[in-house]
Amino acid sequence: MDLQVLVSTMNERVTAIKFNPRYSYVVVHQITDRREKEYSDFISVIADSVNVKYIQSKELGLSKSRNLAISNSTSRFGWIMDDDTVLLDEVLDNFKDIQNDELSFYSVNYFLGSNLKITGKSGRLVNKYSAAKITSINLILDFHKVSKTISFDESLGLGTLYPSGEEYVFISTLLDKGHRGMFTSLVGCRHPEITSGSDFFSTKPKVLAKFIMFDKVFGKTAKIFALIFTLKKFNKVMKSSLYMSLLARYLFNLDRDEL
Repeated sequence: MDLQVLVSTMNERVTAIKFNPRYSYVVVHQITDRREKEYSDFISVIADSVNVKYIQSKELGLSKSRNLAISNSTSRFGWIMDDDTVLLDEVLDNFKDIQNDELSFYSVNYFLGSNLKITGKSGRLVNKYSAAKITSINLILDFHKVSKTISFDESLGLGTLYPSGEEYVFISTLLDKGHRGMFTSLVGCRHPEITSGSDFFSTKPKVLAKFIMFDKVFGKTAKIFALIFTLKKFNKVMKSSLYMSLLARYLFNLDRDEL
């Protein structure tokens, strides 16, 4: 299968990547600790058993890293991936059975800790609402369909002032441009148990990232969806005076710099 795993990593985290020799990789390595030679030597050893295209970068930001990985991919399919996952073989073994030339991207499932996370009903097309269920490690892009000029928003994501929302904006942009994506039954990887994804209200940047995301995805109707989101998460956000205060100011059109 003509697929590369596109991994973003930073500093010594590169040494903990669990490379699966059945896959080919593009690894973008953002470095701030001046250990370029040491890391290059490490990858040289890995490259004896794994096909790795390795790129060092001094720029920061997860979205910038992912965009660099996309631009350096040479395969038809690119699988956006975190650096702390264990890849399973099912995607390589079974992807050909679901591949469809009318589709531009696919969402696969994954294990979060010991729990299987199903992103959507298998065979169902992705829409603007169900796209919110897709994270980077779910996403396989077909570069025969998706232009590499479609990129992750570099003002969003880890390493920026607004540390989330870039994945939803990216997929929504694909849909707005007429691309079609599908949820699949494939299980792609194991990811360590995390809680960060459920924390969107503990700091001002995290809250504002959600509102900016809604603005970029929904435009003039963004505030409606911000209210719907708030109602769905009400048991959490009702305890956060910060979230409720920023929501009120967002709804009443105060300048974001004044929030």
